[in-house]
Amino acid sequence: MEYTAGHPAWGWLDASLDGLGCGSAWSDVHRVKGVLTCPECRGRVFARVSPHGLRHLYYQVRPPGELAETP
Repeated sequence: MEYTAGHPAWGWLDASLDGLGCGSAWSDVHRVKGVLTCPECRGRVFARVSPHGLRHLYYQVRPPGELAETP
Protein backbone atom coordinates (compact mmCIF):
# COMPACT_ATOMS: atom_id res chain seq x y z
CA MET A 1 0.00 0.00 0.00
CA GLU A 2 1.14 3.49 -0.76
CA TYR A 3 0.58 6.48 1.50
CA THR A 4 2.15 9.32 -0.50
CA ALA A 5 1.28 10.81 -3.88
CA GLY A 6 1.86 13.93 -5.93
CA HIS A 7 -0.96 16.38 -6.68
CA PRO A 8 -0.60 19.02 -9.41
CA ALA A 9 -1.73 21.92 -7.18
CA TRP A 10 -1.00 20.75 -3.61
CA GLY A 11 2.37 19.05 -4.05
CA TRP A 12 3.07 15.84 -2.13
CA LEU A 13 0.23 14.33 -0.07
CA ASP A 14 0.40 11.77 2.73
CA ALA A 15 -2.74 9.65 3.27
CA SER A 16 -1.64 8.78 6.81
CA LEU A 17 -1.74 12.43 7.98
CA ASP A 18 -4.71 14.56 8.94
CA GLY A 19 -5.31 17.06 6.16
CA LEU A 20 -3.08 14.94 3.90
CA GLY A 21 -0.12 17.03 5.10
CA CYS A 22 -1.27 20.01 3.06
CA GLY A 23 -4.54 21.05 4.73
CA SER A 24 -6.82 19.32 2.20
CA ALA A 25 -9.66 16.94 3.02
CA TRP A 26 -9.61 13.22 2.24
CA SER A 27 -12.89 13.74 0.37
CA ASP A 28 -11.01 16.01 -2.07
CA VAL A 29 -9.00 13.03 -3.35
CA HIS A 30 -11.04 9.95 -2.40
CA ARG A 31 -12.41 8.34 -5.57
CA VAL A 32 -11.18 11.21 -7.75
CA LYS A 33 -9.74 9.96 -11.05
CA GLY A 34 -6.56 11.11 -12.78
CA VAL A 35 -5.30 13.69 -10.27
CA LEU A 36 -2.64 11.90 -8.18
CA THR A 37 0.71 10.41 -9.20
CA CYS A 38 2.98 7.77 -7.67
CA PRO A 39 6.21 9.28 -6.23
CA GLU A 40 8.33 6.47 -7.71
CA CYS A 41 7.00 5.73 -11.20
CA ARG A 42 4.79 8.81 -11.78
CA GLY A 43 1.91 6.50 -12.69
CA ARG A 44 -1.67 7.38 -11.82
CA VAL A 45 -2.60 6.83 -8.17
CA PHE A 46 -6.07 6.56 -6.67
CA ALA A 47 -7.24 7.08 -3.07
CA ARG A 48 -9.40 4.49 -1.34
CA VAL A 49 -10.28 3.08 2.06
CA SER A 50 -9.47 -0.56 2.87
CA PRO A 51 -12.10 -2.96 4.26
CA HIS A 52 -10.45 -2.31 7.64
CA GLY A 53 -10.97 1.45 7.37
CA LEU A 54 -7.35 2.31 6.48
CA ARG A 55 -6.91 5.21 4.06
CA HIS A 56 -4.31 4.46 1.41
CA LEU A 57 -3.38 4.96 -2.22
CA TYR A 58 -3.02 2.40 -4.94
CA TYR A 59 -1.58 2.87 -8.38
CA GLN A 60 -2.54 1.84 -11.86
CA VAL A 61 0.31 0.39 -13.87
CA ARG A 62 1.03 2.39 -17.03
CA PRO A 63 1.04 0.64 -20.36
CA PRO A 64 4.57 0.22 -21.79
CA GLY A 65 5.78 3.37 -23.52
CA GLU A 66 3.29 5.71 -21.82
CA LEU A 67 4.96 8.67 -20.14
CA ALA A 68 3.50 10.22 -17.01
CA GLU A 69 3.44 13.94 -16.34
CA THR A 70 5.32 15.31 -13.34
CA PRO A 71 3.10 16.97 -10.69
